[in-house]
Amino acid sequence: MQNSHCIDVCNGLLEGERSAVRAYDKTITKFLAEPITDQLSRIRDNHLDAIQELQEVVKSLGGEIRTADGLLCAFASAAQNVANFIGESSALEMLQTGETTGAGYYEKALEDAEVLPASKRLIKQRLLPQCREHLEQLQQLQEHGV
Repeated sequence: MQNSHCIDVCNGLLEGERSAVRAYDKTITKFLAEPITDQLSRIRDNHLDAIQELQEVVKSLGGEIRTADGLLCAFASAAQNVANFIGESSALEMLQTGETTGAGYYEKALEDAEVLPASKRLIKQRLLPQCREHLEQLQQLQEHGV
């Protein structure tokens, strides 16, 4: 299939988005009594939207959505568990690390000649800017001493 590489890349990005949702869910439970949960919930919801959009891309290319989580997701989940155990500041730092990693994967996809133009448009216009916005929001939370 001509689109198989693009499908594989999008499925990989989907794994990262699923990992992000899990990480935010775990962190939100840590901050249940904090006003920070509203902001973290909005970021998590952005990741849920990204999952939907990437799934639509995979389907439109005639691919199957991979549901098995890869090594990246297992690592991110383990790292988030450690951060939650250590403390709130560490949990936010781990979320920042995850967003930075996700942005890197999106940038790599943009540089990939085999990723189709429509997929690159979605990444460039929506998904990558969203990661960068999340990083700014998390940085602001860190600066305000959460």
